[in-house]
Amino acid sequence: MINRHAKRLICGFMTLLLLPLECSSLDFGKHLRRSIASAINDESVETFASTTPLQEQAAAVTLHPLKDPTRKHRILQQEQSTDVDQSRRTELSRDRESLIHILMSAGVTYLSLQEIGSLPTWTQVSSLYGSEPLIYGLETCQAYRDTLQRHNATAASAASGAAVVEPKPRVAGLFNTGTNALAQSMFDNFQPLPDVKDYNLKWGKHVPPRDRWTETYKLETIETELPIVMVRDPMYWMQSMCKAEYNAVWDKGLGQRCPNLIPTAEEREALDLGNATTFPVDVIVRTHYRDHYESLAGLWSEWNRLWLDYSRPRLMIRFEDFLFHGEYIMQTISECTGISMHQDFRYQLEASKPHGQSSDLYGALVKYGSGRHRIANYTVAEHDYLTTALDPELMRLFQYQPLDVAETYAGM
Repeated sequence: MINRHAKRLICGFMTLLLLPLECSSLDFGKHLRRSIASAINDESVETFASTTPLQEQAAAVTLHPLKDPTRKHRILQQEQSTDVDQSRRTELSRDRESLIHILMSAGVTYLSLQEIGSLPTWTQVSSLYGSEPLIYGLETCQAYRDTLQRHNATAASAASGAAVVEPKPRVAGLFNTGTNALAQSMFDNFQPLPDVKDYNLKWGKHVPPRDRWTETYKLETIETELPIVMVRDPMYWMQSMCKAEYNAVWDKGLGQRCPNLIPTAEEREALDLGNATTFPVDVIVRTHYRDHYESLAGLWSEWNRLWLDYSRPRLMIRFEDFLFHGEYIMQTISECTGISMHQDFRYQLEASKPHGQSSDLYGALVKYGSGRHRIANYTVAEHDYLTTALDPELMRLFQYQPLDVAETYAGM
């Protein structure tokens, strides 16, 4: 059995050699042997690959002219590559195999030297988010499955032929946290369920779980939906809010600087802000109502805190884990809810939403895999404010680097 880390390394290596390999397939070993056999035009490789350790299999691959006409463009690329290019490609790809595997599984067939070199290393990714995914709320999965079982047992005893209550994973999260991407991935990777038009939370995916917003919904609706709440690094999230505000409203200060959290003395006077200590944020809910927050940082903290303290089953997932560990995240949701997945995991290569300024997969890996763009131009007062305004427990729980530590990674 090939574990997921070995799978990433092998897929990255095969990408360097420009060999096609169905990395997303569950029958990975079989496709690996076929790819190697086709590359060196020797049927005996099937037997060789079955008995030789994986590291030796990869090291033993020697490129020879290929007869398959559908892969002619790959041969030309290889023939045009010099030994220096190939050596440079190997060097650049070191510690980037996991990201190359993600792109290859999404359908990318070739990366230039510049594109490979622009990818962050796995060391950089791990320094920001840890080496393994972090999912909060897994201990509530059994309670959710028990609730579905109870509803189905009640329906069965009440009337013959009553509709079965299917698992209902439902997406929630602040604006700009990847909710569209997660919902699309559910459509792409989960077995279709009857009458499922979308995977958004019934009362509104951007609406927090306050009683005044949820009390109009039946208990059955609330109990049978499992919120999957997307959480994003607040340092990047506040920058995204500057590009796409959605229903959030706040004064941008002089010169429309953003993210802006605390008014300067000049702004306080020019904008008639009186004794205001922050730039408050209003979020319009269902057209006519507003929720009030102290600042952008306050919005991130209070909104996510409501979900952290939610009394019913829910999962909270980091946007960054969905980006760098997408297959694992979807498998976890599948196991938690009991909904079945397709055999082959499908990545999203293009941007997931037509509005805003979202990145495609390659651009997202580059942007969020290093700390280079994480720090905005905050004033000294805002720098100090963020150390307490960003809920310390949330920051610790989701392992987001505090501002003073984050600056260490700004040059990475």
